[in-house]
Amino acid sequence: SAEMLEKYGIEEMYLYIKTPSGRFADTREIDSDNLTQFISQEYSVATTDSVTIEEYEEFFADVLTKAERVIHFSLSSRCGESYRGAVKAAKGFDHVNVVDSGHISGGQGMVVLYAAKLAKEEKTVEEICREVEKVKFKIRMKFIMPSAHIFSQNGRAKGITARACQVFQLHPLGEVKQGKARLTGLLGGSVEQARLQGIRWSLRNKKKICK
Repeated sequence: SAEMLEKYGIEEMYLYIKTPSGRFADTREIDSDNLTQFISQEYSVATTDSVTIEEYEEFFADVLTKAERVIHFSLSSRCGESYRGAVKAAKGFDHVNVVDSGHISGGQGMVVLYAAKLAKEEKTVEEICREVEKVKFKIRMKFIMPSAHIFSQNGRAKGITARACQVFQLHPLGEVKQGKARLTGLLGGSVEQARLQGIRWSLRNKKKICK
């Protein structure tokens, strides 16, 4: 949220979202409500597209006017080209560290907030990067999609799975494991019912939840 970004002094770098209606800068030109409209339609496709190396260089240069050292937490290197682009751009700067968050979306946000907490505790850049590497794959990030169409489009689900979801009104449950987004289950009912069912299922074994 904007409140958390301001509280911890976090600078946000956008991705591009490609849709049938054009290419938009995420969080600047399109938000989650707009995106839901695209992906909830049967044959609509919305995919991410990383920014250019030049855009990363401009971003790093701007942030370095506000901070002496910068740690950039990219999307998972197994979910697009953002990590590799950021690494190339960072080579032109002595005080920029690029870390593969191993996550997308909310999982990436949890990694960033953990790092921000360590920064508030005045940990060094090296200590923060080391601690993040220890915990990032302990974060479990799951998400529910209205349909399986996007999964079938990018090869993560068979076409027959997408058709079955459409016929039986099933919603795919996805999860990021070891940096890669995968289809892990199917949930019935409305999207809201599926969301609640997914939460209950994910939190069923409380002993395994790390506080």
